[in-house]
Amino acid sequence: MIIIIDGYNLLHAMYDEHSRKKLIAFLDKYAKTKTYQIKLIFDAGPDYYPTTQRGDKVSIIFSGQMQSADEYIRQYLSDYRNQDILLVTSDKEIIETARRYDISWIASRDFGDIIRDRMKKRKSYAQVVKTDVIKLRKENDSELDLLMQQASDDIPDYESDEDESESVDILEKKRRKKDKKLWQKIKKL
Repeated sequence: MIIIIDGYNLLHAMYDEHSRKKLIAFLDKYAKTKTYQIKLIFDAGPDYYPTTQRGDKVSIIFSGQMQSADEYIRQYLSDYRNQDILLVTSDKEIIETARRYDISWIASRDFGDIIRDRMKKRKSYAQVVKTDVIKLRKENDSELDLLMQQASDDIPDYESDEDESESVDILEKKRRKKDKKLWQKIKKL
């Protein structure tokens, strides 16, 4: 999947106008464990034509001075309409283009809320549980005892999400066909 993001649209939904670097850093951190590409598109840039700064998972594209980011995104959707794309924008004209090509889209604020929530969950899963080691043998082996104690300090705490997954399944059954396509992409986030 390729996530196409209307850069300033998402920036205004998540941060203030002067936090572009903060948004880029957040998306880069979020995308590190994901298998899809993120293309973050902003207006203008240093050149007349589009320029790209490629990262590991996040590419930052400046539309250039000859066209707006909206025009760049609409053209990208037209050119790559057969790809697996999720569009992130709240711009009505871009959404209309996505609908025309049957491309799934999500509002910038909703996308921002989802990935913030995912990042919070990722942090909570990384919490470490401190437990005592229970020794089952009577023999003393100080190296083994130390090794076991150190290993027990690094056991991650994975909370159960069973209740959440049951409610998700119920919601998924109620969705229309078109919504299911978007829902499948959102679950990948």
